[in-house]
Amino acid sequence: MQVARYAIPAALFFAAAPAYCVGPGGTLTVTAVSMDGPQAYIDAQGGLNPDGCTLPGRFALPNDPAQRDAFYTAAITALTTGMKMTVWVNGCASAPWGTVPNIYYFSLSK
Repeated sequence: MQVARYAIPAALFFAAAPAYCVGPGGTLTVTAVSMDGPQAYIDAQGGLNPDGCTLPGRFALPNDPAQRDAFYTAAITALTTGMKMTVWVNGCASAPWGTVPNIYYFSLSK
């Protein structure tokens, strides 16, 4: 009965908790890297779309110049070397073509 003592309050807590739009974006095969004004984008295969953005195959990089440059460099590295880019996303960014997942974390792997 000890489990039930904690399971019911925990279930109620998680059921009542707000849904945050943060989650895994998948392990990407980068197919293109582009800039549109100050906004950088990655086109990729294998991505997830936990937030239901309208264009799940394109991902927005952070707008902060220092972060954007680091992510952009990593994306070009993935594109030119064939490395995989694992990303986490947070919400959807507005783009001229619709909404795209916002990348806030990445790692590269072979």
